[in-house]
Amino acid sequence: MLKKGAIETTFSQEGDFQSQIFIVPKKDGSYRPVINLKLLNQFIPYKHFKMEGLHMLKDLLREGDSGTPYLFLLQHLGFGINWEKSYLVPTQEIEFLGFLINSVTMRMFLPESKILQIINQCANLAHKTLVSVRELAQIIGRMTASVAAIIPAPLQCRYLQMTRTRSLIHNKSYETLRLVTLSPECKTELQWWCHHLRDFNGKAIICPCPDLMITSDASKKGWGAHSQGIQTGGAWTAEEAMMHINALELLAAFLALKTFTKDKQNLTVLLK
Repeated sequence: MLKKGAIETTFSQEGDFQSQIFIVPKKDGSYRPVINLKLLNQFIPYKHFKMEGLHMLKDLLREGDSGTPYLFLLQHLGFGINWEKSYLVPTQEIEFLGFLINSVTMRMFLPESKILQIINQCANLAHKTLVSVRELAQIIGRMTASVAAIIPAPLQCRYLQMTRTRSLIHNKSYETLRLVTLSPECKTELQWWCHHLRDFNGKAIICPCPDLMITSDASKKGWGAHSQGIQTGGAWTAEEAMMHINALELLAAFLALKTFTKDKQNLTVLLK
């Protein structure tokens, strides 16, 4: 970076902000420099800025689209072209922001390389009882980043997240040398990712229009639901009434689904 002129040697003076710089490996074997500006950011006014991302695909992508290059036009307009990251042949499956986008099936997938990363890291942690907070944060980051392609991802890292949060509240830092104990629930979550990640790989970019709409609700006394002008419901048993209201809401939704879809197959349901 010194040779490129991106940074220069300087001497510390009063009032300066000194920021750490470190490198992280890229998948092509090279390294990406990262500057830690947390201290400086405390004095920078916050302005909301939303970058382009996966959320824009539903507005830009159409079924059967092919990525046809217009590099000559971009060059004519003065844009610099990163040839290593450019696709020069039209394709209906392309990697975008770390995900495989397929315009034929209109679904988004985790690439095999990322699947292997998650599985290997989970398998390694599942055999340990004590792990560092940084190790825990790293795998949780990979899990939460996969949510765009893995529907149950948020449900399969809750105990890991709670364990990390408790440690950060107690130790105030990722840099602590104190290790965290993995509970049986944490290990169960890690094993789920090892055994079921590939089974759930793939998520629709654009949700299809529902074939059936069901509305359900619950109270501490009972539950109710209706769909297409038909109503159903019932009272809770004494044992069920002792459950948390969130659990009762889920149970009501489950019972509503069983009621209105018992004779139906291959349909999209909107549950409200």
